Amino acid sequence: MEITGMMLALLDVAAEHTVDYNRWYDLDHMPEHLAKPDVLAGRRYAAPRDLRAVPGAVRSELIGGHPSYLTTYWFGGPLDMTSPQAREGWLALDRTILRAGRFWRPGQVRHNSRWRVSSAWTRPGCLVRPVAVPYLAHRGVIMALGRAPSPDRVDEAVAWWEGVHLPDLAAVPGVLAAVRLTRADDEGGDEGGGEALPASSAGPAVRVAESGLAEQTGLVLHLLLCEDDPAVVIGRIARARRSWQAVGRFPAHRGAYEELAFLPYRLILPLQYDFDMGEDDAGAGPLAGVDGGPAGGAVR
Repeated sequence: MEITGMMLALLDVAAEHTVDYNRWYDLDHMPEHLAKPDVLAGRRYAAPRDLRAVPGAVRSELIGGHPSYLTTYWFGGPLDMTSPQAREGWLALDRTILRAGRFWRPGQVRHNSRWRVSSAWTRPGCLVRPVAVPYLAHRGVIMALGRAPSPDRVDEAVAWWEGVHLPDLAAVPGVLAAVRLTRADDEGGDEGGGEALPASSAGPAVRVAESGLAEQTGLVLHLLLCEDDPAVVIGRIARARRSWQAVGRFPAHRGAYEELAFLPYRLILPLQYDFDMGEDDAGAGPLAGVDGGPAGGAVR
């Protein structure tokens, strides 16, 4: 069945809860959501301590720096993901689980949003159709989030990505594929707390953080699928960017695309949680400010 949309959740959970939190997600929360009729797939990713410190990552205060977990749910089928029927289906199950005391409590949801799948791309030699790209096996992802300088220049930002940046990324070993996503029209921003659909479906049921993305317009999101370890891939991209900059291929010409976040995550294998989440290093990697420019100080 064709995937048409995605829910993106970025979360922080203290390192001391690593095993318990991930077991709860794999053995309780994820199966319940995958059983919903509009969900075709779900994947979870982690940014352990070493990945949060890798050169080449760009963090953003808009999403709390480099959140420790990324979750994706992929939607499809006859029921539109933003329809009242789909939303009520999610809420009804969430209420049942919440009343049973089965929601994980310690943690913070940094961001939740819903996106439409706009296009998909694979490197030369990977022959799957675009509709099959979200199902590809991979070892991790790089979340590339940016914005056009104004809503009327989004097409220009997309044209730079597809005509310049993706061909350059295709030449970087370990970059397997990419999915481009567009913010769902009727999801104007994060939905916080209480009974809100994305907050509950993401995991932690309390302490939903305010996300600065709610006020942003002209957002462009890509998920890069990595065949090699994302720490290695993002390092290769960082080195390649120096040559792209020298010939004027990066950043985008005339400021058509402003990078907000470029964050690596490793795929979590069920019941394998031997990664070191540790404490975040506030000095790890460049940090983009709320205005997209450099920002000093620790991540809030």
